Amino acid sequence: MGKLMVIAGNSGPFSDFGPYVPSINDRGEVAFFAARRGGATGVFCGDGGPIHSLHQKAAYRSHPDINERGMLCVLADLADASQVVLVGEPGAAPEVITHEGIPSVGPLGPTINASGAVAFRAASAAGRAGIYLAAGGALTRVAEAGDRFASFDGLPVVFDDGSVVFRANHVDGTQGIHRRLRDGTNLTLAQTGEGFVELGRFPSGNSRGTVVFCATRPDGSSGVFTLAEGASAPVPAIESAKAYEGFRGALIDDDGRIVFYATPSGGELAVFALDAASAAPRRIIGLRDEFGTCPLTDFALNPVSFNNTGQVALRLKLADGRQFIARLDVFE
Repeated sequence: MGKLMVIAGNSGPFSDFGPYVPSINDRGEVAFFAARRGGATGVFCGDGGPIHSLHQKAAYRSHPDINERGMLCVLADLADASQVVLVGEPGAAPEVITHEGIPSVGPLGPTINASGAVAFRAASAAGRAGIYLAAGGALTRVAEAGDRFASFDGLPVVFDDGSVVFRANHVDGTQGIHRRLRDGTNLTLAQTGEGFVELGRFPSGNSRGTVVFCATRPDGSSGVFTLAEGASAPVPAIESAKAYEGFRGALIDDDGRIVFYATPSGGELAVFALDAASAAPRRIIGLRDEFGTCPLTDFALNPVSFNNTGQVALRLKLADGRQFIARLDVFE
């Protein structure tokens, strides 16, 4: 399994960590949502030592993402019922980075890059679903439902170069994974009807421009695929019609190492690691694994949960009701 460090558990001041995933930065700091005993919720972070909290300014309602500077971003409802995106550092009052032209934020949470730019899903005043980027005090509409896009899925992922990768459903019924460059250019990275019949909801990528995603072929087989910057077509990182019943999501670091979560044929949902493109997958952790004598009944992660030092942040739940926010060393 690798070294597992518990960041927080529900035997003390916290009662519940659901339903959101934790995030992690390259310093090994893990950010997470939690409900305190008594009902209040908050956003917290830690690296195995003391737990720090984001100043309680709102009712938080998404996973928090954390960047290398320790800045946190999260979706929230303010006391006046307005929906906003907040950015801040633990111990300080977070800043609202959305405005009245964006009355509804979400669903799902935001992502943040090293410079503090934040990508998120929201609806405009006209009710149109969209992808937005807040950077340097400016708010940019990356994509909006209309002539081309019908709706969006998963998380928009913002990279350090200011580009944003997102998954969209098109008006013509196809699905696509897109990258909006800093200059406004929109690149289609993958699309159904061109070798795929279904695209995973959570594409991700690394700072070197490689994007990773799950997809299903016309013959029903599925796999994890990567598309390097400048490449003309995706290539399979792992593809098997027999070994796996389905792939849920995949993450990639700057060294090209991949973590994916999938259900093996006849087995339970689990997390796997690919050390290199030609390597066999290693099973890391999965449902029904024993912790002492108690089996794991639930875990959660998504594109914000993997860093560049080989660590994954996970929300774990055991059969006896215990819950943990944990950091797992996948590549050592």
